[in-house]
Amino acid sequence: MRDTLASAWQQSPLRRRYEALTTRERRLVIGCLAALGLALAYAVVAPLLDFRHAAIERYATERGDLQWMKANRALAETPSRFGERATSSQARMSTINAAAKELALPLRRIQPEADGFSVQIEAQVFDDVIRWSHALESRHGVEIVNASIDVQEPGTVNARFSVR
Repeated sequence: MRDTLASAWQQSPLRRRYEALTTRERRLVIGCLAALGLALAYAVVAPLLDFRHAAIERYATERGDLQWMKANRALAETPSRFGERATSSQARMSTINAAAKELALPLRRIQPEADGFSVQIEAQVFDDVIRWSHALESRHGVEIVNASIDVQEPGTVNARFSVR
């Protein structure tokens, strides 16, 4: 390959034009090529150095965050005396709604009960109701305590679930 490049340079009209230049013009061409090479090298190396610097800063920040989390882990794991039940109830209600939204299943009503929720569904496709109830138990860990499903029309049902 080196021989191929050398022979191509020997036969190149660019070489003939270069050799026709005066010594001063040749130095000027070499200087311009060197400046162009440095500019290209800087255009490639500078972004790499900037990325490296940003990555080092991000690593240091995330390491500090991790140390803070480890130091405060016990505080985060201790149950709160105030609003603990409300938070778990809110999370469970959000889970129920999110599972229904995943399947585009509108819920008629969600009512809090003593130890869970009562969920009513009206005039929905039976398969969607079953998929939603299965998703609640298998993916989200919500326990269905009681289920009542009534046929409204073939394939369409009204349902009531008690969940914990």
